[in-house]
Amino acid sequence: MMHVTRAHYREHFANYTQAIRESGCEARGGGHRIDLGRLFADWAEVTRKLRKLPTLAEYQLHGRYSQRRWWTASARGERCREGSRTMPSATA
Repeated sequence: MMHVTRAHYREHFANYTQAIRESGCEARGGGHRIDLGRLFADWAEVTRKLRKLPTLAEYQLHGRYSQRRWWTASARGERCREGSRTMPSATA
């Protein structure tokens, strides 16, 4: 395997981030935003694999992303749904 230096990727890309993005690799780890569509697709894949709705522990074991990210996204969605029920209608 060849050692890749800064000069190698700077020949074709402005920076390392652009090189990774163009390669089709997905940035992983803390601080990287995850598209909710990808998060849901991963959750659906785990659901199909288990043939039931996964618990947070099962999702952590089988999913690609952390249970915390899924919990945060689903809790935010629940707050949005609750808020939409309590909002006054536009016609009132």
